[in-house]
Amino acid sequence: MAVVNDDGIASVNCEYTHDTWFSKNCYMMFSGWYIENIMYSFFVTAGKNIIDTIINMARSEYLYECINCSHGYNVKYSEYAGACIDSQFMFDCRDCSDCFMCSGLRNKKYFFKNKQYTKEDYEKILGEYKLDTFSGVEKAREEFKEFILNYSRRYAWFKQNKDCSGDVISYSKNTKKCFISKRCEHCKYSEYLTSDKDCYDLVMSGELSESYEGVVVDHSQLNLFGLFSVKSQDIKYTQHCHSSKYLFGCVGLRNAQYCIFNKQYTKEEYEELIPKIIKHMNDMPYIDKNGNKYRFGEFYPIEFSPFGYNETLAIEDIALTKDEIIDKGFKWQGNLQRTTGKETLKPENIPDSINDVSDSILEEILVCINCKRNYKIVPNELILYRKMKIPIPRRCFHCRHKNRIRKMNPFKLWHRQCMCDKENHEHSERCNIEFETSYSSDRPEIIYCEKCYQQEIY
Repeated sequence: MAVVNDDGIASVNCEYTHDTWFSKNCYMMFSGWYIENIMYSFFVTAGKNIIDTIINMARSEYLYECINCSHGYNVKYSEYAGACIDSQFMFDCRDCSDCFMCSGLRNKKYFFKNKQYTKEDYEKILGEYKLDTFSGVEKAREEFKEFILNYSRRYAWFKQNKDCSGDVISYSKNTKKCFISKRCEHCKYSEYLTSDKDCYDLVMSGELSESYEGVVVDHSQLNLFGLFSVKSQDIKYTQHCHSSKYLFGCVGLRNAQYCIFNKQYTKEEYEELIPKIIKHMNDMPYIDKNGNKYRFGEFYPIEFSPFGYNETLAIEDIALTKDEIIDKGFKWQGNLQRTTGKETLKPENIPDSINDVSDSILEEILVCINCKRNYKIVPNELILYRKMKIPIPRRCFHCRHKNRIRKMNPFKLWHRQCMCDKENHEHSERCNIEFETSYSSDRPEIIYCEKCYQQEIY
């Protein structure tokens, strides 16, 4: 399948999306559910009128350039902000409104750089930054980057969990070494999960139980080694098989049961053959060109992937050079799709302020200031830019996405000690609490344990 979504069935006008379900009017959206008018974003499971955002798992409206900002309204250029309104350049703030360039705030209004101002003074400061202009946003972006390094942050982004490890986990229990997970229980080694239980080694999946080694295998039980196989039960090694049960090694089936390699069997024949196939897989495993053996219980060999390592999510999780990718036996895509040299409007000729941009911008071909790839502005995109007072981006979607990924911590944990040495935090010297965190020891951020962090909240 060229793309995987339900456009025309449960979704409307979502043709240019992938892994998007129950949605409306989305464009260049990847991995989304129950959303409307979302563009250039990744893993948004609830929301409306959102552009250039990663991770939004709770209802939000009018977000731009945000990372994990839930229950927000009109929030821009922010990270890990919850239930904030009319704010920009926020880091780890909750229940705030009309705040600008702040970190670690709770229930505040009219704050700039973590200091209280009157409504009049706050609006004056905001006006001086000229955030309707590209130059103003770039200046504020660099200033915010340096500002938040002065404030402590907790070792992991957790919310109402019990016995969990990883990062960006909420409402979960006994979820270990997982990342970007919500309402999960007894899960491990997974990322981008929602409402899963008793699962290991999954990516981008939800509403699962007792499943293992899968990519987008939603609403299933005992879904093992599946790729985009949803709403199924007791299936193994399947691709694009939906609403089925008791399948082995099948592709593209719907409402099927007791099938092996897409061939129909009786229940008795199926139950007799499966143990024999598994024994054969164990006795004569597939051996790849690096000598790795793949018996029953292993995921598909990487050399079978139709994609190059550098055109998948893998390179965002673990960045490797071309030589490293080839040495490990992975594929390299040397001809990534892109258009260059067709621009009709150069970056320096785009009006600095969104207020000065006319509808003619829709007819122009722009060029990215970083990678030189050509890109265009689409009508719905321009409408949101004008409503939210966002300047026309000078970078293409790919580079904007890469810049957001760089702000996220890696899906990897380091064992560290709390950095707090404040005597008023119930310890005379440096805090001795240790933890696992996605912040490596050579990072510049100030990392605290949960207890010390809570005493620093403003």
